Order: sequence, then structure tokens, then C-alpha cells
Amino acid sequence: MSRLTRVLPARIEALTGLGAFVEEVGALAGFSHHDCLRLTLVLEELFTNTVEHGFGGDCDELVEITCETEPGRVAVTYEDAAPHFDPRAIAPRVDEPSTEADRPPGRLGLLLVARMAAELDYARVEGRNRISLAVMAT
Repeated sequence: MSRLTRVLPARIEALTGLGAFVEEVGALAGFSHHDCLRLTLVLEELFTNTVEHGFGGDCDELVEITCETEPGRVAVTYEDAAPHFDPRAIAPRVDEPSTEADRPPGRLGLLLVARMAAELDYARVEGRNRISLAVMAT
């Protein structure tokens, strides 16, 4: 098992460095290009939500992303100091309607995260949101 961590400022421009991190993580897990894209989408969605909704825009607060890899699996621990937010509380269940006409406004990003993560957990630890999830190879 390998563990890699990246700490990024909560600024949308910091997303540019996320791709190389995911490639490194994906290589350690033996992920295909498709699996790396799924992991990238999950992390970008969490990060964008932190910046836009958690902090209300770019700021210098830090976001820490730790990935533990094993063949075919990446366990992610995502932490930020934004106000309390448990994505499980509003993440749509995978059996909820997912067509644009049937779906309530918003929440599409959380639907994607919920569908791509094999596990999803949340804790508030020392004033920080801690989201734990796993992405499996397909």
C-alpha cells in the first residue's frame, strides 16, 4: 500500500495541479486512464464545492487530499476547514431520479460522487470536514 498527500490552497486555479497527482495515484493503483478520469472527476467536484460553497470563493485556507492505494482501489481522505458539511445528508441516493427533468435543482456533482465512490463516509474532526471514500477500478 502506498500513501500520497497533496495540500492545496482553496483556489480554483489549484485544480491545475490535481491531474498530475491523480496520474501518480492511479499508476500506483494500476488504474486505467478511464479510472483515473473518474477519480479526477470525484476530487474536482469535492474541491470545487469546497471553494464555491464552503468558502464562498477563492481563499488561502488549505485542502488536504490523502490517497492510499492498493491494486484496483484508491481510498481518499479529503479534508477542509469550511463550515460543517456532510455530503451524505444531501447527496442523492443512486436510486433517485437522475434525469434533468426529474431531479431537483443542483446536486448533480454530489450524484456523480455518490455513483463513482464505492464507499462514502463523513466526520467533523477538530473543526474540519473529513470525507472518506473509495474509488475502485472498473
